[in-house]
Parts: sequence; structure tokens; C-alpha cells
Amino acid sequence: MPFGKNELQPDVQVVPVAPSHLPDRWEELPLPTLVVEVLCDSTGRRDRGKKRDAYLRLGIPEYWIVDIGERAVTVVRSGRPDGRVTRRLRWQPRAAIRGLEIAPEEILPR
Repeated sequence: MPFGKNELQPDVQVVPVAPSHLPDRWEELPLPTLVVEVLCDSTGRRDRGKKRDAYLRLGIPEYWIVDIGERAVTVVRSGRPDGRVTRRLRWQPRAAIRGLEIAPEEILPR
């Protein structure tokens, strides 16, 4: 995902496009509706700082920062305070679509 002269490479991104309508070049994809970064020692500060700010400036609706050691997910949404989730993570990109619910303990390694 281009960002000025830099490129953001999230660990996971959800892009709102049907497989049959995928463009030929990744640069032509629409903005993701969800971006996920998994923290590690070498990227944690950047994921919580520069990348968080960049995703908000780009207009990404939701950004998750997964902390495996803490077994928690920080949920970042524009115009709202960041939230820390340890029990039920909920994501619903549109009201007409059934939401996704995930318990972090079910997907994070021990």
C-alpha cells in the first residue's frame, strides 16, 4: 500500500473486492477496510506510532495491533479512543453484513 514515498506492508489486510474483480496490479486495489499488524520486538514501536498514524491519515476504517505476549488486540478507529480487547474482538465492516467475532485466545499461539 503506497504512502507518500514509502510503502506500508501490513501483516493482514482485508480489501473490499470480489476475487473476480481483482485488478492486474496491487497498486490499483481499493483501500483495505481492515489492517492488522502483529507486534514483534523490532516493529512494535513503529506499529503503534508511525504506522498507526499513517493508516488513520489514509482513511483505513479499522486497524488492529495484535500483541501475542499480552494476548490482546488494540483496536484503532478514526475519531474514537483506541481500545484494548482481550475477550471478544468484533468487526463489522458494514451494517448489512453479519459481524465477525473472534476470541483472541482462540487464535493466538500460547
